[in-house]
Amino acid sequence: FRAFPHSHNSLVSISVTTSRPFSMSKTWPAPELDGWTYAHNTIRLDEKDLMQSVARMAETVLAGEPIEDFELDALKTHWRICFGFIEEHHHNEEAHIFPAIQTKVSLPDKMSDDHEVIEKQVLHIDSLINALPESDIIGQTAAATRTKEFVLSPTSVNKRSTKTVNFALADTLAKLHEAIGTLQQSMDPHLKEEEAFALPAMHSNFTPAELKPVFDKMIGAMEWWALPHFYRQHKIETSEGYAEWDRAAIRAHATTTLGMPGVVFDLIIFPTFRKYDLEYGWAIEESKNPLHRAHYENRRRQAATWFRRTRKALAHVSGRHGVLSGKSPVVESAPKPALQPTNSATLLGH
Repeated sequence: FRAFPHSHNSLVSISVTTSRPFSMSKTWPAPELDGWTYAHNTIRLDEKDLMQSVARMAETVLAGEPIEDFELDALKTHWRICFGFIEEHHHNEEAHIFPAIQTKVSLPDKMSDDHEVIEKQVLHIDSLINALPESDIIGQTAAATRTKEFVLSPTSVNKRSTKTVNFALADTLAKLHEAIGTLQQSMDPHLKEEEAFALPAMHSNFTPAELKPVFDKMIGAMEWWALPHFYRQHKIETSEGYAEWDRAAIRAHATTTLGMPGVVFDLIIFPTFRKYDLEYGWAIEESKNPLHRAHYENRRRQAATWFRRTRKALAHVSGRHGVLSGKSPVVESAPKPALQPTNSATLLGH
């Protein structure tokens, strides 16, 4: 990921301690500040959060407790953007970064081979996500649900309760948890290998200016949600326990490390973070902690109210109406008389 031309053209990330076969050029920022590493950290964060969300849901289902529909929807939403982010990241490496580096230095074939292994596992996870059964036990077959006894008191095993458990959902969640764990086992060493070899190879053999045309192609094809998701690890916990963007830190990084003009960040880039939250961000937080559902539903209502008011204000100023007040006023015109067939054959198309 690269954006605006700048002498320190990269994105902030977490440092990975490892031996490096190439010396690092001073024309690049430190490896822990590079966008390549930062994208890897986004993938690692997604893996961790998905593992925790799936484990929590599986435990809840096996305890005979219900899983709300919004929880499964939120899990699917998180996976959908994680899937897209991995696909875009691997495409950028295979189509842009690796070929550019290999014009000056060879890279191990294993790096591309790993992508094929990872791709198969990602598709397997996607199939499990799509196969998640309904959380409601009503309408489920007898084979999908069974009754299970639970001890109600730790001091008396005679005090028991019987609950119906959705074993079909529990089984799929267990398989999903195992599949994400398998993804981590192949993905994480692969990411570290790229950080230990490919990243230093790029820094040692190229200047940021030399690779700017490559980065420009990547940026031109980037999905709108990629940058907000890229910055997801810059969310901080409020005193109430909710996740909010650390706008000051993101802006400081974008305007200094990326060289992005402040006005561009304020008026063009950061507004997409609101859209990201509406479509992905808040769902991810609900998947992690369903108790926060009410808070984010309230945020959605606030966003909808803001949108309506903004649309009305634009309509009032511009005199236009419609989506985002982008349509001209509708002008009433006299209805035209309907055409009448000249003979009965016209009705039959002759």
